Amino acid sequence: MEYLTVKDRIDPTAQPVALNRPLGLVNDPSSRIFPFKVHGGRQPYDKINKTMTILHLFPKSGDDKDAYWKGYDWTKAIASGQEYAGLDFSGEYDFIETTFAYPITHMVAPKENTLSCKECHIRAQGRFASVSGVYMPGRDHSRIVSTLGWIAVLAAICGVMLHGMGRILMKRQKEEQS
Repeated sequence: MEYLTVKDRIDPTAQPVALNRPLGLVNDPSSRIFPFKVHGGRQPYDKINKTMTILHLFPKSGDDKDAYWKGYDWTKAIASGQEYAGLDFSGEYDFIETTFAYPITHMVAPKENTLSCKECHIRAQGRFASVSGVYMPGRDHSRIVSTLGWIAVLAAICGVMLHGMGRILMKRQKEEQS
């Protein structure tokens, strides 16, 4: 992915502004298959500096009136966010259409448009059968990857169980001391 930073200048006439975009090609050995969903929105930008802005959205305390969700003032929220990040704010803003490629695993909507697992994750006939150089579960098999995966799953389960048992024991110990 290539990301736009808050220090990068944007062209407000070229809308939507891509906040990030996927890079890579199927034949590029350093690329990998990476599912994502493109989200669109409208966000404030600095009209003079031609940069995206950082917003202060949530109040840090009861008297924090610069946060947008406290005072509902875009100028104050942008000025506060930019100041916190050590960035300039001209005081003039507008809203611009943006896109963001949000990484996903298998979130596909609407469900009527989803593929079956086998359409991608099958050895001979899958959509990615001709794509080489990538590991696809179901299509490819690696004893090492499978073993490491199962070890990670078992370690996570054991960790959750040990943590839960520890909390129960600590609670009993505190109750006995009281």
